[in-house]
Amino acid sequence: MTVIIRIIAVGGLAATAFGCAKPFDFKGHWIGDRGLVAPAGQDPVLFHTISKVEVTIKDNGRFDLFDSGVSVSGFIDYSGDSAGLQADTIFGRALKAQASEVQDRWSKACQVKGQKDGTVLYQNPNSTSVASIVLKREPKP
Repeated sequence: MTVIIRIIAVGGLAATAFGCAKPFDFKGHWIGDRGLVAPAGQDPVLFHTISKVEVTIKDNGRFDLFDSGVSVSGFIDYSGDSAGLQADTIFGRALKAQASEVQDRWSKACQVKGQKDGTVLYQNPNSTSVASIVLKREPKP
């Protein structure tokens, strides 16, 4: 019996030492902003909408995304401290039912990567903005 307990303990230590730590918890509502500022004479509300990113990651393996004024839903592919957000619905319509230009634009998965400080880095390869955006978890009400 003692031998079994020691084997389990050593196995647990080895798993921890080799990076088998608890994966990042992505579930929840995340908010970020590109920090765009409207030039003089331009509509600040429009620039605020373009700048805003919100992601809700659900328990059922799906997500809702609002990025640059575009409403997207889809499924999540987890990989350790990263996850791919693959769109399958845009503005409530199946991606397959969209124009080919829209399908092409949203064919690549958006990426989120968990950070040690509890934030996530978001990158949308389908966007004209190539920079990663820091998203912060919105506290539960």
